[in-house]
Amino acid sequence: MEPYPAMSEALLASVRRHKLVFLHRNPTIDVLLDRDEVLSRVRFLGVDELGAGPVESGIVVVDQFERIQRSHDASHLMGVVRDQVNSLVDRGVGVCIASRLPRIGFRDAIGSSVLADARPVILDPVAIGAVVRDPDDRTLWGTPTSAFDLPTFVRQLGLDLLACLDFLLFDVQGPRSWSTSLVTPMEVEGLRGSGLFRLSTEPGMLELSVPIKELTLATEAALSSEFGVQPHFADVAVDLVEIERRLRDALRSRASAEFGRQWRGSALWDDLRERVESRASQELLRDVRMAALRNPLEWLTLPELLEVITSAGWADRLGRPAEFWQRFLMEVVPVRNRVSHMRLLRRDDLAKVEYWKVNMRKTIRA
Repeated sequence: MEPYPAMSEALLASVRRHKLVFLHRNPTIDVLLDRDEVLSRVRFLGVDELGAGPVESGIVVVDQFERIQRSHDASHLMGVVRDQVNSLVDRGVGVCIASRLPRIGFRDAIGSSVLADARPVILDPVAIGAVVRDPDDRTLWGTPTSAFDLPTFVRQLGLDLLACLDFLLFDVQGPRSWSTSLVTPMEVEGLRGSGLFRLSTEPGMLELSVPIKELTLATEAALSSEFGVQPHFADVAVDLVEIERRLRDALRSRASAEFGRQWRGSALWDDLRERVESRASQELLRDVRMAALRNPLEWLTLPELLEVITSAGWADRLGRPAEFWQRFLMEVVPVRNRVSHMRLLRRDDLAKVEYWKVNMRKTIRA
């Protein structure tokens, strides 16, 4: 069977089976949804047309769903659309949500689970058994053609998936394939739905569907011109502040107990004292000595703070084993660096810092 007819049948069968599905628009999907075998069997509605008239049967494609994200009150609109979509599904209408923004790119909307309820449809021609005559057919895989602007398409993927591309292409730098264990399930869905990646014949691996040089250049261009922040950026920053201040407070208490009123000048070794005095002098525009600082520990970087915690005998690792701090160093410091350097966050960064915040509340005492 030719690829597009096979993909059309796979899409319609999925809607009939699951009643509510999510379809990530990419150049291949754009061609698919414009073909007669789809147009003749579904009804297209915009988000603002859902409540305009009754639909009692068949299949509806709710198109341009990404417009909700650009709404001034996205959470409220998502709730309204949820009720309208649920009403269609309750009447036996199959609903396909089509969006240029992947599910991972939408803000969480309390009480609005329409995206969580929707079954993602990944229309990989090889996976559904379609015959691919030319594996290098660039339009089939949604890869760039002379009329296709790959940097613009990459920008439409949203900040979370853009951060994932940054990680895979620039941090990991795999040749052309990556383990799915490196990313979250929602990131895998977004990467595959975009048409830029597909599952490899090797189990548990993702491989590129596009030339790596072109995708790398497009991702670099998108990242360089992106000035927004992810919705959870503030939550991550707030959690990091609590974690770090709790550590500094606990270490200050131990230093005070060990050295008494002279702790400011006694707790740190010479090179750390010099760094602290130099930083404070530069920021305060005057000559500063340790004894004049309220808390010299607040002028240490996080790696320096961890070095004191794990190396100074009087600190005693704040009562935690060495493995505890090794894991903290691996999981929290990279997130802290992303925040302090104003880089995009990874999808699981919030979960990591929330875990450590709760852990610190239970285990680190001043």
